[in-house]
Amino acid sequence: SQPAVGVAIEANLDKTKGPLATVLVHDGTLRLGDTVVISTTWGRVKAMFNDMGKRVRKAGPATPVELLGLNSVPQVGDTLTTVAGEHQAQALIQKRQLEAQRESSLTPKSVSLDNLFDQISAGQVKELNVILKADVQGSIEPIRSSLEQLGAEAVKVRVIHSGSGNITKSDVMLAIASKGLIIGFNVDSEPGARRLAEVEGVGIRHYNIIYNLVDDVDKALKGMLEPSYVEVIDGRAEVRDIFPAGRKEKAAGVHVTEGKATR
Repeated sequence: SQPAVGVAIEANLDKTKGPLATVLVHDGTLRLGDTVVISTTWGRVKAMFNDMGKRVRKAGPATPVELLGLNSVPQVGDTLTTVAGEHQAQALIQKRQLEAQRESSLTPKSVSLDNLFDQISAGQVKELNVILKADVQGSIEPIRSSLEQLGAEAVKVRVIHSGSGNITKSDVMLAIASKGLIIGFNVDSEPGARRLAEVEGVGIRHYNIIYNLVDDVDKALKGMLEPSYVEVIDGRAEVRDIFPAGRKEKAAGVHVTEGKATR
């Protein structure tokens, strides 16, 4: 008989039955005892239940059935196929995992000045998108002009957004969407923006001298940027009060607003 092909329309982990999947058969006939692969999940069908909860031994096209016997819970929407046995199931899963890894390696990662040249060399970056934030509006235009004069035929620098004030979560969201880099001149990053950037791998660079800013971007484009030492902030605190702590010394009473304070 024709091998069954279908799609997972529900999936969950039952405390007593283990991984379960409800599949809708498109083609062929799914039978009790068949070895099935659903994306990177596989198993031998130990039991099947129809939409009334009754055990069935086979299911044809347009028939939804709940399967028991999978080794893990699949994703809803994954395709089901039947194979000859465990060996074929493992081989098919391994092939799919390798394909997924290959696709992942080809997907452009978030850009930072540290990995920029590698991504240019790999052909993953044709244009460096920059989100530029400065303390005053008057600083933006000379920086923008200097940055956009950089680059070669391989990659162009484009300032896609600029503004005055600290770096915000909105800036980080724009950098994520555009695979861009954030540059701050005489500004800080808001706590929420820093956390989001760390999670998403978005590069944020802070400068207070325009020459250093432009020079770093230029060197990164040419693969000549030296490793940078990054200031790691464990926490931030607000001073709430000052107390005497000896003849000439004073102590500050602080409230930790972010992270931790250690001795």
